[in-house]
Amino acid sequence: MSAARKALMRASWDVHQKLHRHPLFAPLIRADVALGQYRRALTALWGFHAPIERRLSELGLPGGRLALLRADLKALGGDDAPPEYAALPPLTDQTDGLAARWMLDGSARGGQTMAPNLRRQLHLDETTGLAFFAATEPEAAANWEILCRQLDNTLECDEYLSQACRTAAALFSSLELWLDEAAA
Repeated sequence: MSAARKALMRASWDVHQKLHRHPLFAPLIRADVALGQYRRALTALWGFHAPIERRLSELGLPGGRLALLRADLKALGGDDAPPEYAALPPLTDQTDGLAARWMLDGSARGGQTMAPNLRRQLHLDETTGLAFFAATEPEAAANWEILCRQLDNTLECDEYLSQACRTAAALFSSLELWLDEAAA
């Protein structure tokens, strides 16, 4: 793993670890997970991902996995227009955008660790509400590798790396605040 990606991980580590234990996510790895808990977590994720994806599109960065999240919510009978988090940190340029893309695309790796339990306990698959967490789309691995190369090339400069680390940490903190709000 490159120095840039290690720095991003260090910058967001504490909040990232807290998110694993968040009341909206913790049930997803338990044997007694309920469909409503899963739908609630997906709805909260939509509320965070959607405004970031729109901003990334404005910055000219490639799209993410929002269509999968929307399809899962639809398959599970979720809200057609879930609330969205409005207090995101500013994403003003490519460096901020790459940090955001790293966070969002990296979350697919975490989702993959939860997917087997959701598949087993809720009897879901990629067509019935598990596409976002399963992250089995063929281009996912290739897109992650492309992103990692972009990070490594763009964040060679200390100034850009510091900015990206601040953005990543701010985004993880914002996700925690949003999840707290969604869980209330």
